[in-house]
Amino acid sequence: MLNYLKKFNHPGIFNSLRKEVIAVIILVLVLGAGLLYLTADFFDFDFFIFREEVLRLEEMEDKTGLDLSGVSSSPGSRQLEEFFRATVQPGDLQPGLRRPLAVVIENHPSSRPQTGLNEADLVYEFLVEGGITRFLAFYFSRVPQEIGPIRSLRSYMVETASGYDSRLLHIGASPLGYQYLSQLQVENYDEISRGSYYWRESDRSRPHNVYTGSDSLPQHVREKYFAVLPAANPAEEKTSENRSEFESAPEIEIRYWGGYTVCYHFAEESGAYLRYLGDASRPHLDTTGKQLAAENIIVKYVPTRVIDDVGRLRMELDSQGELLFFQKGTATSGYWLKDSQGETEYYNRKGEPLEFLPGRTWIQVVPLNAEINY
Repeated sequence: MLNYLKKFNHPGIFNSLRKEVIAVIILVLVLGAGLLYLTADFFDFDFFIFREEVLRLEEMEDKTGLDLSGVSSSPGSRQLEEFFRATVQPGDLQPGLRRPLAVVIENHPSSRPQTGLNEADLVYEFLVEGGITRFLAFYFSRVPQEIGPIRSLRSYMVETASGYDSRLLHIGASPLGYQYLSQLQVENYDEISRGSYYWRESDRSRPHNVYTGSDSLPQHVREKYFAVLPAANPAEEKTSENRSEFESAPEIEIRYWGGYTVCYHFAEESGAYLRYLGDASRPHLDTTGKQLAAENIIVKYVPTRVIDDVGRLRMELDSQGELLFFQKGTATSGYWLKDSQGETEYYNRKGEPLEFLPGRTWIQVVPLNAEINY
């Protein structure tokens, strides 16, 4: 069109139209970028692709030095799940009330502070593409009125939720995540199809504004599946009788890929580790202003690799690996093992099951070559 107008030798008309064409092109580009941003979470796009050298599963034993050939796992023990129910009297629960709720909560900087994380009995922190992490929070004892912001699933989150026979709340999933939902038959409630179970906060930007909570879930669902468990009795705390293998660990630094770092500092007065982002100057707070904390922390080493050009990850949870276990300002090493029943157990170096203190447990899932300092 521009070449055609030049033939008429009308400089004023040509220059005016040229400016209008350029303006239209800029407007289209801006609208296209905005549309792509709004739909990025649904289609699992990510502009921050990273690559990292990872170790193959066959190198696990060489790296960890573990000899697991003589270890026998106790089938069906589900240590963590049983621990959370240890204080429950059989008469306190009705049949069918023993399944936890699992919720995918994001950790993008725009999602902070989160809501409901400090009320979870068990929290897994996983890497996702782009060098950020995402949480899978389990509620065994009670479901808060507000939980979020909620984001999409990954395959390893589905696999983890399946191990607890939990109900899973999320908003969308990666292609492999949807495949795992189908294969593992995990009961789940996707915001895309169950929008009434969720709401959007007006003071948060999309897509970091999706929430759920007890009041938004149907009464018959809560009555059928959510157990109300009593709080653990501090006087009945259980911990390893022989703590000779524990070493001092008042501070923990966990360096994930992409420059993301999590720190914990042990607080004597509360007996819990307080959580920080990056360093001690940045406490990780929830929306009430309370700092996130945990009585038990497991650093779980898992073979991790990038599987596509978007940077999505695959984690080998169906295997065995090394771990670090922190409680009461001390640390010990051990291993995790997924048995033939599909359930994951946690042991110290002597082959004894780990024993957890009453309170919150966080499991930091890290690649084999993650840097952990304490």
